[in-house]
Amino acid sequence: MIIKPTIRAHIIWKLSEAEFYLRQLKHASKEIFGSIRPLDFGWTNADHQGKAQVFLFLFSAFLSPLRCVTFYIKKTCENQKPPSRWYKEQIKKAVKERSLLAAFCFLRDSDVHDQALSGTPGVRHKVDLSAQTATSEFTLNENTLLTIEALKKHRWAAELLAGDSVVAISESALAKLSDLVQEGIQAGLF
Repeated sequence: MIIKPTIRAHIIWKLSEAEFYLRQLKHASKEIFGSIRPLDFGWTNADHQGKAQVFLFLFSAFLSPLRCVTFYIKKTCENQKPPSRWYKEQIKKAVKERSLLAAFCFLRDSDVHDQALSGTPGVRHKVDLSAQTATSEFTLNENTLLTIEALKKHRWAAELLAGDSVVAISESALAKLSDLVQEGIQAGLF
């Protein structure tokens, strides 16, 4: 007997995949900055550049299942008889409200189609000296983001994406998507 997976199970699987890559991002950030004093990080250091590249690879990997979930939701809504407008309304709402989730969708599509994250550097090193102990983290490079056509049209998305650490915005986007999935499940869509 072959068990056919449901779309809901696949959506949950992809959310779990995104959570996996988010954990990897957090681990990579701790590993990178745990061994380097905040002010000692340097883009001219080949080891530091390599670690930043690995971090971007993980971030790109995180974006993929996150966006897959939105595609599955869209397809599920379109395939209903009659097609559900719920997802289209969610998209309009996300753009109108300048949602971080919408910004992530723009970024992922641009990364896949326009190689958005392969710009050098796709991330910036940020040091927070106001904390009790100085901390380091990566933020997306707003100048690089503003070279992306979709983000030129939606400048607010570039500002949101560059406004906090990559880890923090990733956590927030995943939480928003998880909430959206729960809303769709409660509405009986999948």
